[in-house]
Amino acid sequence: YQDYNNQYQIIVESSGTFEVINSTLTSNHQIRLYLFDHASMMIDPSLIGYLVTLELDDESTLFIEDSRIESDIVAPSTSNAMLYAINTTFTRSWTGFGGNAVANLVAINAPSLSAKGNAVIHHYRWLEVTVRDGTGAVLQGAYVGMQFYFNETLYASAISNPQGKAIFISYCDRITSSGKEFYGNYKINATYWYEGERYDSEIIVGVSFNPYSAPLIRFD
Repeated sequence: YQDYNNQYQIIVESSGTFEVINSTLTSNHQIRLYLFDHASMMIDPSLIGYLVTLELDDESTLFIEDSRIESDIVAPSTSNAMLYAINTTFTRSWTGFGGNAVANLVAINAPSLSAKGNAVIHHYRWLEVTVRDGTGAVLQGAYVGMQFYFNETLYASAISNPQGKAIFISYCDRITSSGKEFYGNYKINATYWYEGERYDSEIIVGVSFNPYSAPLIRFD
């Protein structure tokens, strides 16, 4: 409880760690949560209220998973912070993410994303591939390769699990103060070895994600 805006602050410094787990962090007035030095913060799964400002400075790190973030995300000009967010909803546009900060965002919702200064935002989406044999049964233990579509450079690989699935974190967009670059076109193929014999996919499957646009929707 505060009597006025920013009567108090939450400061995490040095190598301190602040965790918000299965909780709600909010206030009746504006409040600043400031990470600097080599401080870190983890949010999983929780709600950060709209009157909170999350400010990431120096070499600080913020991890967010399965959460709802209604607060501003700020990285000042002195920031070299790292931010990681997975399966998370941001309800405010990113307008203050700057310095040399880097964000890695996997499957998020946000009204809009923008970077200032030398900051970089990397945007990813999930891709789930199911491998089946010639009879249609799911196939465990198959090698699944994911290549960039145009230059055929290998991006990632995985082995299918007992349900025949291989899951990838697919790179889609790079956002800087200069603009946006799209990388989300891929080719998928599978290889399976059985009794010393190699079996390759009958077809190579093309996958194309939607480029970044505002608002950013997690499952579009």
